[in-house]
Amino acid sequence: MIKYLRETPLPLPIVTKSGEASVSKRTGTVSPSFDRGDLFLENARGAVYRLSWTGDESPEASARVIPAGNYKLKTYRIVQEREGELWHISATKASIKEVKVKAGGHTTVVVDDAVTMGSVLHGNRAQMTIQGERGAGLSIYRAGRRIPIGFQVVGRSGEVLSKGKMRYG
Repeated sequence: MIKYLRETPLPLPIVTKSGEASVSKRTGTVSPSFDRGDLFLENARGAVYRLSWTGDESPEASARVIPAGNYKLKTYRIVQEREGELWHISATKASIKEVKVKAGGHTTVVVDDAVTMGSVLHGNRAQMTIQGERGAGLSIYRAGRRIPIGFQVVGRSGEVLSKGKMRYG
């Protein structure tokens, strides 16, 4: 399998900026609710379209042209810069939400950028969940590296039973 992947380029659908291709009777445009990041949309045939934004686009140039149809939002990635460092969240689920792209129309994919954290205690061990929109599994990255989230399990009388950094997976 690895040999195949290294030798054969994977066919990826071509997605253009709206200014580079005209919208036809079979295509529509998509833009996100965020400025910088990616959306991964899967159509009914299983073709996945990666739509990317750098944050430098004008509102008119931010729309991406794709074939009209029904899609599942499978992954989103939202990038932000804070104090000179790039941070991003990346969330994935088999189907986060349905997205309809109408021929000749425009669709804005609204992504909730909230991060939900929860934990369950099993004896002295903590199980953490970090989720994005609609329960999508979410990872947090700083400077291109996934960062672990620290935790502390405290007993009834305030003693620290366990502490450390969570592991993804």
